[in-house]
Amino acid sequence: MINYRTIARLATAILLSVVALMATGCKTVDTEKEKAALMATDREFSNLSVRSGTPVAFATFMTDDATVFRNQAHPYEGRTAISEILTRTASGTLRWEPYFVDVAISGDIGYTLGRWVFTDADSTGQEYTGYGNYVTVWKKQADGSWKFVFDTGTTSPPPES
Repeated sequence: MINYRTIARLATAILLSVVALMATGCKTVDTEKEKAALMATDREFSNLSVRSGTPVAFATFMTDDATVFRNQAHPYEGRTAISEILTRTASGTLRWEPYFVDVAISGDIGYTLGRWVFTDADSTGQEYTGYGNYVTVWKKQADGSWKFVFDTGTTSPPPES
């Protein structure tokens, strides 16, 4: 014979355990708020690139173990390697504008998609402009800030008028 009282006690204990685990182990994340924060971070990253140069901006917004992929090059892994290559090759002005952001339901990882514009002048003073698209993967830090763990971009034709 089924003892309904025992089953009811067991079900109650399981339900209370699940609720307790959810209350202590799961946090509710406002993903829309995190998306807005990440979009603002990516824009701040670009603004710093324009104001202070690409090497400074990348050093400010990357994690120590970040990876960067660039065309026709091996991956640059880690703060030192990325900073060295940007310092050696960065001239001109790199700016970008994110147009899409998403954040995991956990609120600790996200990515941005955007378009970049690079302007510089050659040795004769002739100015040129390059265009492209990028994806940046971000990780939320213990202090609540966002830092990128991966960045890559491709070149593209100029935007249509």
